[in-house]
This record gives sequence, structure tokens and C-alpha cells, in this order.
Amino acid sequence: MGLGLRKEVESRLGRLVIKRWIAASAAALLSLVLLTNPASAAIQNYQESPADTYTQAGTPANFNVLNVSYAEFSEAPDFHYFYIDFAAPLQAAQFNDRLGSWAMVMIDSNNDGAEDFRVETGLETLDGSFGSPAYVHDEKRDREVSGCSAVFFSNLKEKVSWVGFKLPYNCLKLPKTFGIQAYADYNENDNSGFDYVPEDSFFKVTHKLNSAATVTGLALPALASQALYSVNSPGAAPNDLVALSPEVLKSVVTVFCDQGLGTGWAAKVSIPASVTAQGMKTFLVTNHHVVEDCIGAGEVTLTDNAGNSAIGYIASADATKDLAGIYTKMVLPSLSFRGERPAQGWWVGVLGSPRGLDGYLTTGLVAKVVADGSEFGVSASLNPGNSGGPIFDRDGRVLGIATYKLLESEGLGFARSATLLCTTVVKCDSANPIWSTQLAAKPGSEAGGGTAAGQLKSATLPSFSAKSSKLSGTQQNSINRLLILNSWTTKFVCSGIISTKASSTDKSLATSRAKAACDFARKQNPSLSTFYQVKTSTSTSTIGKVLVTLKN
Repeated sequence: MGLGLRKEVESRLGRLVIKRWIAASAAALLSLVLLTNPASAAIQNYQESPADTYTQAGTPANFNVLNVSYAEFSEAPDFHYFYIDFAAPLQAAQFNDRLGSWAMVMIDSNNDGAEDFRVETGLETLDGSFGSPAYVHDEKRDREVSGCSAVFFSNLKEKVSWVGFKLPYNCLKLPKTFGIQAYADYNENDNSGFDYVPEDSFFKVTHKLNSAATVTGLALPALASQALYSVNSPGAAPNDLVALSPEVLKSVVTVFCDQGLGTGWAAKVSIPASVTAQGMKTFLVTNHHVVEDCIGAGEVTLTDNAGNSAIGYIASADATKDLAGIYTKMVLPSLSFRGERPAQGWWVGVLGSPRGLDGYLTTGLVAKVVADGSEFGVSASLNPGNSGGPIFDRDGRVLGIATYKLLESEGLGFARSATLLCTTVVKCDSANPIWSTQLAAKPGSEAGGGTAAGQLKSATLPSFSAKSSKLSGTQQNSINRLLILNSWTTKFVCSGIISTKASSTDKSLATSRAKAACDFARKQNPSLSTFYQVKTSTSTSTIGKVLVTLKN
């Protein structure tokens, strides 16, 4: 399908865009990103305003502002944190009650007593622990601050009475000392039910941690060296999806960019020394349309499934392929994206943040692989917020990047193939393809997952040519077939068969034949333990052949 036609029928999944002035129904349930505070964070700096001294009559307790505070955390040194405390716990419909209810922190950046910027909540129905894109507005220029990936968050699970805002240091580049003031409004259409803290001034705060360092020259990563194997029973679901999904999820992040969010995943690559020297630990893959509004700023906000946050630095962005690469100082386990070429009928899993629901798993099958292999369709459910997320096989290997779905359709989602990462996102070479079709089975794998301990299978290879110890193509195919069909094999024994009256020459030839068989098996699967030997037999049908025994 050409790009021109696709624009007429597709819905890109990643840029789930939310702004305060859009209809409330369009913003429901963008929630559940775990952002309450940096995980296991130590507060390095905390400053709280004096308590509120006046509240209008009729203001609900959950809109009655008590104070506003500022914090910095050692585990998230690249962010300003602001908190508004209320007299009662937040409610699920606090900022989506059809009354225009909202809250914000106003910032006086030049200390002249007037607001310069606002960081506002969005129209969201809150659920559990949540985090959603916050709106940053430049009051002097009366416009949105583009590329500013701010987030607002709270924790309804714990029935807390506060809402927090997370603002990247490089977003507004605030001075060391600036003023803040909190505001909450229960009904923006009347002139009551609102509250300020402080009432008529700004509370001065000072940030103490160093602001984010300048990052430059982010060279592309290269493919990482790794052993590649075929996928055993690729159409079957994983033996233990309950164990596999959390492991894959450790490598998945929510990507906040401007007023939208998407998903990204940590790729198994080799990061250049010039990049690691700047503190980068992980390389992430996502869609171009997830980060396109932040390319100018060069940064996005990342949150992993444990609630940790970090700045993501955009290293590459390919609009044609709709792919992008991001470096971060956050340490995440990486996912392999190289291996066997997928085909129709393969089982797949999808992890991401559809509608802002982070860590959401859906499953399905590969429904179609386009002829050139550049993308494939999946029957698994994809929704806005999934874009950039991994579509993985039963082994946890990423096959592609969730990218779009056809409008007014269910089960018609499409992914960019991992092969498209080459050149513009990851440096590749012809000697190390992303997808292969001739791969040996992974040692110890079987259809149901796990290892079949104690299994044993023997087979006699086809006859050798007279006095030859060189394997024929038929013999090689026999060994390959045995390894693929018995992928639980960990030990491969080769026995050259001789008669009880064999000469030393016959014994030497049998040894060479057995060694050739084991050497070939080891070449197909370097992890195999191999052993060759000579055995006697009285059966004339086996003398001169090689008996192979597969063990676990």
C-alpha cells in the first residue's frame, strides 16, 4: 500500500495527543502511567509554600489548595517537580467532570511578579496510578511551548490529596531562582470555586541540582554480535506468557513528546564509545510520528514500567520509514530484533501504552507479511499510544514496531519490520542480516518451551562413498533435520561403526567419518556438546556408516 493511499485510511497509533481545550470525550482514560515519584527516590531539594489563608465559599475540598511545593530528586536529576496539595483526595473525574475543572502551576521565570509560563493538567479521567501529558503555555507569547514533554501525575490507588507536575530542565531553562503559584478551578464557566496559593504573590524557589548537560554528536549504534537461531513452533503461544511478558516489559518505556505519548523499546545494539562517554546507557526504538514534535528540541521524556523517568535524546528520525532512535542514561535490558524471518501464522505479543495504559499486553498472530518484507499485519489489537512499541515472538524477540491501524477496523494493525532499522536508525552490514531463513534451532528449545531432560534419539546416517570421510549433501541434510526436529538436544554423539574384525585402516576411516559428522553438527549449533567414537557391530547393514545419538 503506497504512502499516499495509507494517509487516507490509516490511524497512526503513537501520538495520542491531548490538549486542555479539546472535547472531554476525546481524552477519556489516558491514564495509568506509574509516575507518582521516581522509584526509590531520595529528595535532594524540597521547598513548600506557606499554607493557604483563604478559600472561596462553595469550593469543593478536593479543589481547596493548601500549598504548592517544589522538589528535585537524585534519581531524576533532569526534571523539576511541582506539587499542589488539596484538602481532600483526588477523584477519578477530577479533571474530566464536564465542568472544565483543572489545575496548574504558574511560573514567574524572571521574578517580576507576573506569570510567564503555565503547566496545566489535561482533560483526563484518572485511574489508579497515572501520568499524562501536561500542557505548557507561554503566557507572554500566548502560545504552546512546543517540544516540551511535561507530565502531570498522581496516585489514586493510595488515595492521595496531591497532583504533581514533572518538567524537563531543558524545556524552559529556568533560572536558579524563580517563582511559583498554584491554581485550581472547579468550574471554569463561573466565577467561584477556584483557589490560589499563595493568594497574591509567587513563592520563590531555588533549584540546586545541575541542569541537564548538553548532549552532542550522537552517532548511530551498530548491530550487536549475537548467535541467531530459528524459532521452534513459531505459531504456538509461549509456554509461560505470564513469565515472558514481564521480562519483555522491563525493556519497554512510555515516550512523552509535547502533548502526545507513544511507546519505545530498548534494542540490542552496540553503542559507540563517543556516545557512552556522554553517559548514554541504552538505545531505544520508536516511531518517527511519536517524536516528530520534539525533533527541534531534541528531547523527550521517558518513563519505564517501574516508574523511573529520564530524558531521551533523539539520535535519528526517518520520516519515510516512520522510525526513530533515542539514547538515554536510563539502564534498561535490551531486546534482540534479529533472527528468523516471520511468516503468516506466527504467534505475536504487543506491549505498549494504548490510550496511555502503560504495560498493556495484547496477543494475536502475524496476519500478513508484505512481499518486500518491509511491514506486516497483526491480528493483535493496536490503539493510539501503541506506536513505537515492540511486536515480539514466543521467544521475546522483536519482529517489528507497532505503527498504524486501518480506520474503522479491528484486528487490522500493521508494524514496521525490524529490517527497516538498518542504515538510518542502526548501522548494519550485509554479513549480519536482521532476518534469516536458514538458522539452526536454539539448544534446549521445544514446542512447549523449556528443556526436555533425559530425552534420547538415535539415527544412522546414509552411507558414505567408498573410502571417503567427507559428508555428502544428503548426510548433512539428515543431520540438520535431526537437529531441527529434536531441538531439545544438548549433546550429540557420533559413532563410526566397524566390524569385530576391522583393520586399523578401517578403524581410522570410521573415526574420521564420526568426527566429520560431529564437526558438522557443532557448526550448525555451536552450543552443542559433541563426542565421536568407534563402535563394533555384527550387523552388515550398519558397518561403515555413522550412528548419531542425540541426548539431553
